[in-house]
Amino acid sequence: MKGERVPDNHHIARYIGGTKIKEDGTVSGAAFTLRAGKDDYLSVNWLEFLDAHDRSRQLAALRQAFSFRGHRVGATARFAVLNVGKLIAHVRERSDTRRSLRVQHEPLFKKDVGYDDASHAGVHGYSPEEDAIADLIAQSVDATYPAKA
Repeated sequence: MKGERVPDNHHIARYIGGTKIKEDGTVSGAAFTLRAGKDDYLSVNWLEFLDAHDRSRQLAALRQAFSFRGHRVGATARFAVLNVGKLIAHVRERSDTRRSLRVQHEPLFKKDVGYDDASHAGVHGYSPEEDAIADLIAQSVDATYPAKA
């Protein structure tokens, strides 16, 4: 349901274009910055919403959702996977302001955006000017997976 908090033991994934992957394979904080005037929250997908227990099936469903949207998936693009509880705790413990993020279900529907994305979610609680928060989010990435099958 829209606005429902994603549980701390669940995971989210963010599409990361190849230019935001560092030479060492880690994800740049720039992949988690918000666009001024365009983003109210960081757009992600709730993996357990796609499949309760199987990461490969979650990623397959996510890849399929991206292809249905007509999204061009780059050859070097990745999906960054983060644990919700770990993300929230890491940012709270390491930010100067002890920032408290929240992750909420934000489903998208065809009538609003031209496609359905029931697993869509958002990371709320920071602004486009807060590069340090984006860097902390990047530090919370558990794993990355190829965005292209």
